[in-house]
Amino acid sequence: MCTSSSSRSLRGEAVPRATRIRRISITISSLTSIALLAGALAVEAKGKPAGTGGARTGTSQIRPVNLGPAPECPRTHGYRLNDGDTAGLYIVGQGLGCANPGKVGAVRWSAGLGMQYLGLLPGSTGSSAEGVSEDGTVVGWTGGGNIGQAFVFEPGFLALLRLEPLAGMVHATADSISDNGLYIAGSSSTNSAFHAVVWQKIAGTWQPQDLGPATWDGPPAIANDGSTLVNTTSGPWNDSSSVFTAWVVGLNGSAVALPGSDVYAQDISSDGDVVVGYRRKVCADPCGKFPVPVYWTSMANGTWTGPVDLPALDGVDSEARAVAERNGRLLIVGHGFTKKDGIMRAVAWIEGSTGRFSLQRLAAIDGRGKSWATARDVNSHGQVAGASQATGLSAFAVLWQLP
Repeated sequence: MCTSSSSRSLRGEAVPRATRIRRISITISSLTSIALLAGALAVEAKGKPAGTGGARTGTSQIRPVNLGPAPECPRTHGYRLNDGDTAGLYIVGQGLGCANPGKVGAVRWSAGLGMQYLGLLPGSTGSSAEGVSEDGTVVGWTGGGNIGQAFVFEPGFLALLRLEPLAGMVHATADSISDNGLYIAGSSSTNSAFHAVVWQKIAGTWQPQDLGPATWDGPPAIANDGSTLVNTTSGPWNDSSSVFTAWVVGLNGSAVALPGSDVYAQDISSDGDVVVGYRRKVCADPCGKFPVPVYWTSMANGTWTGPVDLPALDGVDSEARAVAERNGRLLIVGHGFTKKDGIMRAVAWIEGSTGRFSLQRLAAIDGRGKSWATARDVNSHGQVAGASQATGLSAFAVLWQLP
């Protein structure tokens, strides 16, 4: 299947990050229309592994644990997770069909409490949790009434805390937090300007720092030293003639463009040494362009090498979404579309002893070949967070364990 990555609707997925409207001018009608996935709840028991089995295509698969709904949100998507060594394992994301006017809500899963709805900031009617640090600090956004607000939810606090936008700007999102909990990356905007931002905690308050213009999508990841990923585009986001450029921006304002033409970065390792994402490859009309999964590595002199292609599922249309390191070897996760049916499949790339990567299929909740799944994050223990279709059109946050 060959599709344009900039316009694809993710084949029945609820388009998790795309619920944030350009420049965070969020309206309830937009949020509701994106989140609507009519269908009954799945009957799988929450937290019960679905078992292991082989793919219908003949490829060995890993079946996930279904993390289930929150009491207020009948459907859920998992976006990010921590290592769980300090405060326990947390998985954050977005609930759909929630019992609030916006129908989307920030959620957090933990082994002790299950799936929880985190609520809203005053004046907002929809929310999403976009990142979580090792100590359990959660960041994300809330929106409604044509205004977007960034939030942080710190351990021991009972409510979301609003992060201030840049001076003179109205809207903001928090899109990621460093594993060490020291830096939050996001965006701040007006109706005519959109900038990447890093918040750093100084004297007990989170202070924003302007990283300059970016695309409508905020910084997808930030390393423990404050190095932030920023993507820019030469034209409209959804125009296949536009060219993407991926940057690594330091706290001192230094910006290094990652090598390659028409590339998009999606995650950076905690130590800031590896970036994953995709490059866009031109294909015949009406295809336009399709994504090829790639990674970059940093050099001692501050430059980067890459992009290096990862093996794509069925050889087409795949994206690398997140990276972690386990026992000195890289784990990369993402999704791809199969040629035969064009359904989104969750995948993992596991680095072997020779430095080569093997491709591992991650099964949907029910193990059926016609159900979609996507992997959004991976930690140093090989645990993978994402979402999968269950019964009918329902979907839930899931957790896979890599071998």
